[in-house]
Amino acid sequence: MYLAILNQKVYPGAGDVDDCWAVATIWAYRASTGATSLPTMTAFRAAAGNPDRPGPTGGNITDIMRAVGRLWPSLPVEEYEHPSWDAFATKVKAGGIASLAVLSSLLPKTMRYGFMGAHQIGVFYENGFLIANPLAPQGSDPQPIKETILRDAALAVANGWVLAAIFPRGDDVFPDRIKYQWWTASPSDAALRVEPLRSSTVTMKLPGGTQIMSAGEYRDADGNSWRVAEWPVGSGTPVYFLRYGPGVAADHDFIAGPVATLGASAAELKAATQAGYGDAKAKAVAITKKAAAEAAAL
Repeated sequence: MYLAILNQKVYPGAGDVDDCWAVATIWAYRASTGATSLPTMTAFRAAAGNPDRPGPTGGNITDIMRAVGRLWPSLPVEEYEHPSWDAFATKVKAGGIASLAVLSSLLPKTMRYGFMGAHQIGVFYENGFLIANPLAPQGSDPQPIKETILRDAALAVANGWVLAAIFPRGDDVFPDRIKYQWWTASPSDAALRVEPLRSSTVTMKLPGGTQIMSAGEYRDADGNSWRVAEWPVGSGTPVYFLRYGPGVAADHDFIAGPVATLGASAAELKAATQAGYGDAKAKAVAITKKAAAEAAAL
């Protein structure tokens, strides 16, 4: 996971220091997925429907979830609004990574950074609770905190309700999600790349009519929708092809076919096996995990 602090005072596009709600959420997204392509503050606020204005312009859980749904629509982020700390703590102890609202004045003095009001921080659990405070120095490590102190700070900000966006963690996250689907290479530009980057070198172009099964879906911050597949089949090598993006319409490179449930019908399973995919579901999981690790390293 990428756990180093993102500081709200220096984050790209940040104006004044009212961006904790956005930066803590972007941190949680990065820690959850390993993504290195992150939205600017301007882009996040636009997705939230809350542009920066002169003076304090904070955000709330509604703004956060609106931005999450628009920026990362395939990521299963839970909106948690409930007067139960224990249920929230259980989710985080099970691996969830949270963007959590707290009252800063109830944090330990060394974790307040002079701020006493309502605040948003990143939270995860590893042999105890740790927080990623966007007021902490850029690139610094998250700080351990007693659960009772964190609980009291969370319950104080909204009259006893815990307000958080909870992201999935680590191995539970593939490029965006598993998506088994058949595609047919179009005659125009059926390009495969080893990285989900428009600027990367095209590894090969498949002949028109070639069928390929995608295993996962990945959407980058620039609006490109990628599919990840194994090619050549049996090689264990993840490759990416562009589904659509700025200036590239859907079906330009590959024409969408049916979604494969891989085993729901004997015909689908037989087709996947005959195409060389073998245990297609297990292979799709393995190839998307490998692709996620490679994408995180970009």
